[in-house]
Amino acid sequence: GLMAAQAENTGWYGRLHNIPERRSTRAVLVASWNISAVNNNPFEFWVSTADQAYQKLMFDVENFMDDPNRNTPILSIFTDEMFEELCGQLSGVGISGIDSLKHAWRTDYRGRPCFSKFIRDKTLGEKRLISMADRMTNTINLNGGGTLLRPSVLNAYSGERPLDSVGAWWGAWQDFMFRTRVQVASAKAKSKGANNSENAPDSKDVLVCHLLQPILRSKYPAITVEEQAYSVPLQVMCLGIFDAILVHVLNVVSENGDWERVRREVSDAMI
Repeated sequence: GLMAAQAENTGWYGRLHNIPERRSTRAVLVASWNISAVNNNPFEFWVSTADQAYQKLMFDVENFMDDPNRNTPILSIFTDEMFEELCGQLSGVGISGIDSLKHAWRTDYRGRPCFSKFIRDKTLGEKRLISMADRMTNTINLNGGGTLLRPSVLNAYSGERPLDSVGAWWGAWQDFMFRTRVQVASAKAKSKGANNSENAPDSKDVLVCHLLQPILRSKYPAITVEEQAYSVPLQVMCLGIFDAILVHVLNVVSENGDWERVRREVSDAMI
């Protein structure tokens, strides 16, 4: 229909079918939407629902992030104490590059405004410092069946601990990343369904944090040579900061914790 009409007006469709060529100044506007990508994030897209709490939550989050007074330094949410605890966890599981990570924290990340220079920082996206780690740990398909979800706003997590504060989330998140061992589904099993940990080692019992792989400058040129060298702990830190900020925002704008009910209902409907 639309493609044939557009082709006819460009001339080649008419010549192919022996139709007299005719010129036209009409423009055909075509919109496309990527519906093939698997995504377990219940807040990725706006959904149609009669739940007024959902509508209010979406607007409140947007207004919160747009408020300059809320654009506080990262350390006001992900504190120095949390960072030091993170470094201890990383060292304890044998991940190297901690000195470089501490330098980056002190001289750069801790003082960044949480929204304008982190959540909305395009460079972090180009370097894949959050998205790659999220892909590997958001929803892990386990060998033999079942899934394991990172304590995060961006999935259907419903663990024993509610994410009703940054402190509660932080304990659950550390347990997941540094004390939970997984055996991920094989490549064959992955091909049959959704799995965000698509690059994880197959059929090997590992800690979740060890699913993360270095980010190579040859593939993602935005990352520096120095960052590549300690990109694994840098990803862990950035993912932790990212999750902490979102947990903080949701619990401030949803004082009664209703956001977890909203997320659960959207997840149940979508996933």
